[in-house]
Amino acid sequence: MAKTKTTTSDIAQFTGHPEFPNNLAKGQGLRLGDITGLFTGIEGGRFVVLATDQGVRKFLSTKLQELYPPAQDAPATDTSPASGRIVAVTGHVDIEAVFRRAPPLEGAAYDPEIRVRVGEELSCYLETILCVRRGVAPAELTIVSGMARGVDEIAAFYAMDRGLPLICVVPNSVRWHQSRPAVKGVRAQAIEYQRILAYERVRVMEVNKDYPGGPYPYSNFARNQALVDVADEVVSWKRRDSAGTEDCVKRARDAGKYFGNVKSLGPRADRLE
Repeated sequence: MAKTKTTTSDIAQFTGHPEFPNNLAKGQGLRLGDITGLFTGIEGGRFVVLATDQGVRKFLSTKLQELYPPAQDAPATDTSPASGRIVAVTGHVDIEAVFRRAPPLEGAAYDPEIRVRVGEELSCYLETILCVRRGVAPAELTIVSGMARGVDEIAAFYAMDRGLPLICVVPNSVRWHQSRPAVKGVRAQAIEYQRILAYERVRVMEVNKDYPGGPYPYSNFARNQALVDVADEVVSWKRRDSAGTEDCVKRARDAGKYFGNVKSLGPRADRLE
């Protein structure tokens, strides 16, 4: 697939807005993470940090607010005092399938572009949408991960990269979950399981089918309920049918804890489509 390269000459076409700041140096790339200016690294060597360009950040922040308008029955910002927020993240195991690609090594590795893209979208959503509306700083978040491959694991990476508290909710037991066979030919559990467990700010919850609120046909559904129970908010990254993600979202809705789904910023800003 073609790679997007944004230069000064075509920046207006890229954004679809003639008033976009026309002050980017030739060859600079535009990343989803540039919206917040809070990311810490560049993967692949093809993109340039624009965090110091306040005009760019202000413009893109406005575009994000258009994409994620607040619900009509809720204020844009929670005015009650908040000392932090526990946010659970759920989503696809096979993130590559969303973009019609095959996972490398039967899921034992990630397509690097897709891993970066999902991480950028998630960080933008958490920091620019959720934190703003709940009145908390990104540094005050605690992240909850179900320890599956894909979105769950990328959420764990988000916490680790920023030194945030991380709660890992594991079906049955760590020993059982780590040794699960592939599901539909793709590894189902986190790839860097041991590195996540070794993180100094991690707490692990092992959940089986006896978890309150059952009966549960599978321990994964009990894990979903525990994930919802421990969280203040639940966020999803969902782009296609997914029984596990839909189960978790339904439980979050029933508990009044579902915040929303991370959306794409659109095909013009999507270098994979």
